[in-house]
Amino acid sequence: MSRKKLESALLVSIVTAIAGCGGGGGGGTPPPAPEPFPSFTLKQPYQNQTFTVSGISQTGSGTIDSSGTVTSATFGPVDTANSTASISYDPTQIPSAFSFMTPQSNVTFDRNGGNTLICSSGVCEGDTATASSLLVDPVAVGWNYQTFGIWADAPSSTTWIAGAISVGYPTPASAVPTTGNATFTGIAAGFYVDPTGALFGTAANMTANADFTNRSIGFATSNTQVANVNGTTIGPNAGLDLSGTLTYSAGTNQFSGSVQTADASLNGSATGQFYGPSAQEIGGTYRLTGTGVSGMLGAFGGKR
Repeated sequence: MSRKKLESALLVSIVTAIAGCGGGGGGGTPPPAPEPFPSFTLKQPYQNQTFTVSGISQTGSGTIDSSGTVTSATFGPVDTANSTASISYDPTQIPSAFSFMTPQSNVTFDRNGGNTLICSSGVCEGDTATASSLLVDPVAVGWNYQTFGIWADAPSSTTWIAGAISVGYPTPASAVPTTGNATFTGIAAGFYVDPTGALFGTAANMTANADFTNRSIGFATSNTQVANVNGTTIGPNAGLDLSGTLTYSAGTNQFSGSVQTADASLNGSATGQFYGPSAQEIGGTYRLTGTGVSGMLGAFGGKR
């Protein structure tokens, strides 16, 4: 697999999505334990600070051939208890390092350690000898309580692993509203493998309509953009827009439910949670499968 090509596809697709919605190497040393994390805003100024926060992750893995075509794909279970992300800001308030730590995959990108790490338009792109990743910089896009990232690693010439993570300050279960409605808007991004094994980066606008009285969320993505692995072709694919109804139990802040693509070619699930002292923001991950090796994996985030 060409990591440079994958990185280019992801960067183009997600930057396009953020612009469209108005902004809104493997291994490494594990980050410190998650800290009491009130919000990015309350941590001003951001210079020389490191945020370590917990969240939800979803990973997939499999095999590839010499051309980079996916020949097998398997999704692991969603993790809601043992996933963390760490983000370090430099003196100019730009991320200088970030790490994603999950039960299935650990990746670290550190500019001071010699890795490529470039931030632009609210997106930070990381690259090591084996892995590529993107992090939505919450400070740059105006998110106070959550963010998400995605990554792909090629441990060998014939294997791959990819992941998506949503992290932040979860709303205390007792503080989730019990009446009323709210609309959250933001973005979603990830990967798509078509039935032939071709790999794409994806990005879309995200909307979540929460009905707090009935504890349900109408989840949807729109304006899905796909970028091929050489990063030169990007365009809409409305068939990959997602929709579904997510639900949660009384006294909890985590939700889940079934989702499918608009063309009904892929079906799966999404898992997420409310973030902030009183559910000001929302985020989570999703994964879907279809015919053969086809599937989607990604993450989303947004705010009211």
